Amino acid sequence: MKNCIPCPFIRYYAVIISLICSSYISAQTLHTESFDNATFPPAGWQQGGGNTGYVNQVTAGNNPAQSPHSGAGEVEFNSYNLTSGTTLLISPVIDWSNLGTDSAAISFWFYRDGTSYLDSGFANEGVQLLVNTSPTDAGAVQLGFVSRVDTFSPAVNSTGWYQYTYYVPTSFNTSSNYFIL
Repeated sequence: MKNCIPCPFIRYYAVIISLICSSYISAQTLHTESFDNATFPPAGWQQGGGNTGYVNQVTAGNNPAQSPHSGAGEVEFNSYNLTSGTTLLISPVIDWSNLGTDSAAISFWFYRDGTSYLDSGFANEGVQLLVNTSPTDAGAVQLGFVSRVDTFSPAVNSTGWYQYTYYVPTSFNTSSNYFIL
């Protein structure tokens, strides 16, 4: 997760990262992560970006109030208190060296909010999904960005949970890959 712009107004937003990493053709699930366990980050995951206290596991969302999409927990990003800099959540190493010419994909659930702080100044507040061969955002490739505000790209009809899937370039079909949020 990257705090793309300093944002002192929005308190929290939530993301359920199912990390359904799969091969494009065979659709085999390689890894999932529910964030239900109170231990955070889960085994193999790490926080980075220099501001590690702003991403946490919670059992209910706050501002906006909501329940996890599924299971007992979710990842919550406290953007209210992070006024500058970056905070990252980095996956365990993922091996795609056996995919050949198939593409891996990542799928996650993200809570989109349409209840407050909706003007264009908040368009860059959301989840940026990166992939890299090292556990850092330096040199990473952006797979996609989802704004917290439900009317910004990719726009949705109402506040709620939405699933997003991105395909990973085959240049990452190596033995050392990381997803970075």
